[in-house]
Amino acid sequence: MFTKQKTKNKNDKNRKTDLESFYVHRARCIKWEPRGIRSLEFHPSGDWLAVGRENGDLEIWNTSLYYSWYCETRIAGTASETIEKIVWSLDGKRLFSCSLGSHVIEWSLTSLKAKTVCDSFGGAVRDLKLNHKGDTIAIACEDGRIRLFDISNGNFQYIRAFSKEKNSLFCLCWSENDSMIVAGGNGSNVSVYNTSTGRVINSIIVRKYSEIKPLVVWTCLWVGNTIVCGDSHGYTRFYDAKFGTLLNEFKEHEADVLSLINIGDNEVYATGIDSKISKYSCKPFKTNPKKTKKNKKKKNLYHEENDLNQAVNWICLYTRKELSQYLRTVIVHPIHKFLVVGGLSGQIAFITVKKFAKEFFTRVYPYPNTSIITKSRDNLLLSQFDDHLEIWKVGDINKSKNSPPQLKESPNGMKIKIEKQPLHLLDLNTSKYYNIVCSAISSNGKFIAYSDQSGIKLFYLSINKKNYADFQLKKISLDDLQLNSIFAHKLTFTNDSSRLIIATSNLQIIVIEIIKKSIENSETENFTFQLIIKKVFDCYSNKIIKKKLNQKMENEEEVGNIKTNGKGKGKGKGKGKGKGNNGIKDTIEYKKTDSRIKYITVSSDGQYLASTDLKGNINIFNLDRLTFEKTLPTFDANPTVIKFQPNTSILTIVLSNNNFHFYNIEKNQLDDLSPKYFPKVLQDNKVRIFGISFDPKDETKLLLYCYDWIIYVDLNRIKVFLENEKKLIQNEKNTKNQPSSSPTKDKKTENKKKKRRQNSKNNNNNHHNSKKKQTTDSPSKTSRLNYAYFKGCRMLNLFQPLLFADYISPGSLVVVERVWMDISKDLPTIKRKKFGYD
Repeated sequence: MFTKQKTKNKNDKNRKTDLESFYVHRARCIKWEPRGIRSLEFHPSGDWLAVGRENGDLEIWNTSLYYSWYCETRIAGTASETIEKIVWSLDGKRLFSCSLGSHVIEWSLTSLKAKTVCDSFGGAVRDLKLNHKGDTIAIACEDGRIRLFDISNGNFQYIRAFSKEKNSLFCLCWSENDSMIVAGGNGSNVSVYNTSTGRVINSIIVRKYSEIKPLVVWTCLWVGNTIVCGDSHGYTRFYDAKFGTLLNEFKEHEADVLSLINIGDNEVYATGIDSKISKYSCKPFKTNPKKTKKNKKKKNLYHEENDLNQAVNWICLYTRKELSQYLRTVIVHPIHKFLVVGGLSGQIAFITVKKFAKEFFTRVYPYPNTSIITKSRDNLLLSQFDDHLEIWKVGDINKSKNSPPQLKESPNGMKIKIEKQPLHLLDLNTSKYYNIVCSAISSNGKFIAYSDQSGIKLFYLSINKKNYADFQLKKISLDDLQLNSIFAHKLTFTNDSSRLIIATSNLQIIVIEIIKKSIENSETENFTFQLIIKKVFDCYSNKIIKKKLNQKMENEEEVGNIKTNGKGKGKGKGKGKGKGNNGIKDTIEYKKTDSRIKYITVSSDGQYLASTDLKGNINIFNLDRLTFEKTLPTFDANPTVIKFQPNTSILTIVLSNNNFHFYNIEKNQLDDLSPKYFPKVLQDNKVRIFGISFDPKDETKLLLYCYDWIIYVDLNRIKVFLENEKKLIQNEKNTKNQPSSSPTKDKKTENKKKKRRQNSKNNNNNHHNSKKKQTTDSPSKTSRLNYAYFKGCRMLNLFQPLLFADYISPGSLVVVERVWMDISKDLPTIKRKKFGYD
């Protein structure tokens, strides 16, 4: 469960007290598990990847950077309706999905909820495909019919149904000219439909007559003039699309073939339950020049001379196994042409097509990119799951018996016995129909809030601190606030636990004040809570809406001004034309946005509220005056973490490219520590920071964490070293700019010397260039910078993979780990037959 360690760096022999070791509480009691992948689909631009999970969740992953993929948006679904297939529209502005709950859904990417829901009128929907024109969607239904829906011009309407088959349909695919549809199911056959009449024009029997077991066609493709299908017997079969004759068949898989994908008309990839990935390629038949004219004429009855797509021979080039659990889907990037697979383990693995047989897959682990754990001052951990919440109390040790001098000999620390074991306080079961979107616990540990698509719930938790097993949980009604149809994307409490901040699905930020009132004339100490909406900030437009109970709304408009350290300047309501330092665009107006709110944070004194959306806009609000304050400049990357430093008005911003910015709200300017003062190790490592914490004693000391690393940063130390570095560089410049006593020379002689120097540079070898670089720069410059970074920033990978990390007291940390080996043990394994065993 919990262990305790002291961590320090063995290379730092002369360390000071500000970079001392920590007591680390290593928690592995939270049994978080990822959900398997059912469907993958790339955005037409290739910058986003839609992922459908087994629990009904729909995720949008940012894939713009090849080496750094991360989950940008999560749409909480329902466990009863697993997402089977996903389809983007051709313009990439609309997203559709089908499920086993007999619904076809169009999702809103701003409010993250269902925009339009259409019934299939045929039971569960197994497959969904968009035609090549992009105006019609075809679905395969359980009742054996194919149904068409019109999505042109923003519509989503039912068109017609095809002729009914005797068995259920599990897959379908459009032809290249959209005139035919091929479909397969559990009837051991593949049917070809005419889209204009809706009738079957050809039926291909897939199962052999000698096979007794029933056969299910799980997936099918239309490649050129060839129909490809994968079945439950592990076969991948290739048929002639015109006559339905079998061209080739391969049994490269030991179990069902679940997914097929093609690259052009020459390559096909297949995967299935045995987690193997097979690559097939086609080659045209070599005609024999010695054949007679009669033989050529007979051959032309079935294949035309110029039609090489029909006269092909498919071969299996390569088969490899990458993951230990079965794979459900395989797709190809539309631009860069790399292969992406996903399955039961929840991992996303990808590799370039050219290096399919040479290199290993790159794996993206499915750990959440935003922390699902929050902490209170009393060291209570609230962990979020799909259908319930868990509250844990962190264990404790006797620090007097385990003083720091006893641990200095071990570089990685040592284990310490726990006097108070961690306590599992309660499980808060939520609705079984909707998955939890977000949750939060107040700093005093007395209020718990969570939200799903049905609404927002608030609870009061009363705990006896002498006996944590003695507690009471009371639900606080929100009916008077009329928030029944609104759910939250993010929830947070102010530091004094008197206000609840809600970022809603309607692109609004609601500030709710919690007032505790005692009941008079009561024998026992009873109390109630009164909730008042103090303010509603409308983030969709540049209006601020003020709302109170039983009163009308009042609209206000405010525009914020901002100062930047860059060269471009902007004042008032305009926009600066120039660009500032560090890739910052000088944008100074309160922007209109149609993107959802991603993160919210409140300062420790409760005065300021900061929010950011998916487009990177950061807005600042004043909670004392309940007014909009300002909009920050737009950075060159989207923020991944925002948080206020304790006891200050400085907002710490971490971007997706691992750059750091510190914005002082009161001074209206960016801090000087942005972002070049941090080591390049953070830029080179393929990590994405999703959590930040501050030292309770000193707010200039940060603790950043991602899955594999904990980064300890001392801002004061970095600042001191770099100020000295600036002075040294300035002194070097001053010495170079001193006037020389030598007389001036003619321009012709100077130009000749310049040409000679350029020619000598081009003729020098690499060894000479390296020596010359050492002489041009100061010899101690790079060493001083590395030393400054080393003394001001530490990166530890002792704890991984991480779900959460935070201070529980000065000098003590709590780290929540979830080891992948523990997760993989619970996943089902593949049973293979062995010779000599039953």
